[in-house]
Amino acid sequence: MVKRRFPATTICFLISIISFSQADSAYKKLNEQINNQRRQEKNWSQRVQQGIYVKQGFERYNGKIEVLGDTAIKYDEVVLQLHTERPEYRIIFEKGIFYPSVLNGNYSGGSWEKTKNGLSDSTNIFNSPSSSIGVGVYEEIKTKENTYKTKRFRFWVWRRGLMNPKEYIMDLENDSATETTDLKTFIINSKLTYIKFITIII
Repeated sequence: MVKRRFPATTICFLISIISFSQADSAYKKLNEQINNQRRQEKNWSQRVQQGIYVKQGFERYNGKIEVLGDTAIKYDEVVLQLHTERPEYRIIFEKGIFYPSVLNGNYSGGSWEKTKNGLSDSTNIFNSPSSSIGVGVYEEIKTKENTYKTKRFRFWVWRRGLMNPKEYIMDLENDSATETTDLKTFIINSKLTYIKFITIII
């Protein structure tokens, strides 16, 4: 029996083809999982609109707000790491429309120090006054129920010490907005009227 030997270059080529095929398959599988996750997240967010919707009234933050570069904002003792590709979304946080203690159920615009008492461990998102969280604003959610006076946004919250982020939605309302109001102007004159936890991202 004659054994056929392949040149080293041929063997390397075959190995590269196999590796590429495996990598391409893994990439397609990962991409499919990501797309499925995105569709599922949108469904979770949109299902909230079908439930009981109770408008909430959040005052703007009345403490000290300090912008620390392009990705961090400090609310008295709590630092928020902001991740967003749209500069308009930064206004939500720089103007105190959204602030960390709203995640603790604070409606009055107070700091973490003023709202921490009486909160259970399951409700309180912070471990200490110097804690920091990360927030990523990813997209505006279009729903047939929303008008040009209300915009809904999907965002994630990272808490130090926890691996998986939590997904929330928030509604901003601007009573003076019209059909031609641009996003920046809308946000500057808006108020936070609704916030809801959706799920933990796995």
